[in-house]
Amino acid sequence: MYSFEGEDSDYWSNLLNRSNTIYYREKSLNTGNNQEGTFQLDFANPLDSISKLEIGAKGILRQIKSDYRISSAVDGSDRFTEIPSLANVFDYGQQVVSGYMVYSRNPKKGWGVNLGARYEYTMIQANFLNGSAAFSNNYGNVIPNISLSRSLKKDQQIRLSYTQRIQRPQYFYLNPYVDQADSKNRYGGNPYLKPELTHSIEANYSISIKQTSLNASFFLRQTNNAIENVSTVDNQGVQTFKFQNVAQNSAYGVNLSANTKLTKQWSVNGSLNLFYNVLESAELKTRNADWMYRLNLNSSVDFGKGIKAQFFGFYNSDRVGLQGSFGGFGFYNVVVQKEVLKKKGTIGFGYDNPFNKTIGWANTFTGPNFNQVTDVAMYRRGWRINLKYEFGKMSGGQRQKKRISNDDKKASE
Repeated sequence: MYSFEGEDSDYWSNLLNRSNTIYYREKSLNTGNNQEGTFQLDFANPLDSISKLEIGAKGILRQIKSDYRISSAVDGSDRFTEIPSLANVFDYGQQVVSGYMVYSRNPKKGWGVNLGARYEYTMIQANFLNGSAAFSNNYGNVIPNISLSRSLKKDQQIRLSYTQRIQRPQYFYLNPYVDQADSKNRYGGNPYLKPELTHSIEANYSISIKQTSLNASFFLRQTNNAIENVSTVDNQGVQTFKFQNVAQNSAYGVNLSANTKLTKQWSVNGSLNLFYNVLESAELKTRNADWMYRLNLNSSVDFGKGIKAQFFGFYNSDRVGLQGSFGGFGFYNVVVQKEVLKKKGTIGFGYDNPFNKTIGWANTFTGPNFNQVTDVAMYRRGWRINLKYEFGKMSGGQRQKKRISNDDKKASE
């Protein structure tokens, strides 16, 4: 598998005095790209009718590049002059090689077991054209995975598991380019970030009753080396946001989900994720904790004659941050679709947030010498038309059973 993403960004900034006259102008161009190639080999060998051994190897080759320039016109004219101290080329290479082995046994009665371990070795090389010295960082990780499961009477099942997960920072977190379009707020990445390592313990119970299935999971998670966006304010009142490995992130909670059919044509499913989140930083001498939750609701109705409608919505509560909190917000959409061309194709119409032009929330941050409240309004009302057509035939045996999935990258905030 190979992927390439352009990561270009630029800005123009005009600063005006009280008489609305431009007295300073600045422009910036950041040309970047993010490349990723993956080679993966998986082998599964049934040992008998209820047990299996799987082994595999994988290599991930990542290359990040960011070339940025900043120019200014101190008199507010069109005569821009490049600022050499703020220009640079960042070239970041990351190679991950790994091997794994998994043994699984699933008898009809008694406990099923899944035992696995993966060893990963990561090699990092980073170069800068200007100023900062090149550096490299190599490290290895053993990632264990164990789970026990058992089927009970009356369509019930229990499962206990312990897993580890590694999350590596990607372009969004690493790029040292500083966005200073707002002269009072500067945003930049940190090329020296290390990966996060999460330990998870989970107990799961599920049951099916006629047309309804219920699931409950109780979990404990602890993330070491957690990447947090840390804010500082200098004596000029300029705020700088930068990612750092300065926290331990712990969560204790429950995940409840249900799926049912209210009628033959109408199905509903929803979930509630409720947990207590604790963020601690010995380096910053900071601790912040609170309850958090996320609600999801999905409902679909089949009107017959190939016409279906679907509703989806969620709400996220306020989210704990190391220096404050991020406000809660919700989102919803409605989709209607019709089968066409003898059920080989579908045409659909979707509408996001039809009754709200924007999604709004407020973020609050507190530091040794500042208090900040930011009101955010994001435009998310929109519509879409979907067209889909299927042709040919594919038997179950032809489908790829194990896909390439690089889930070791930390999602951007």
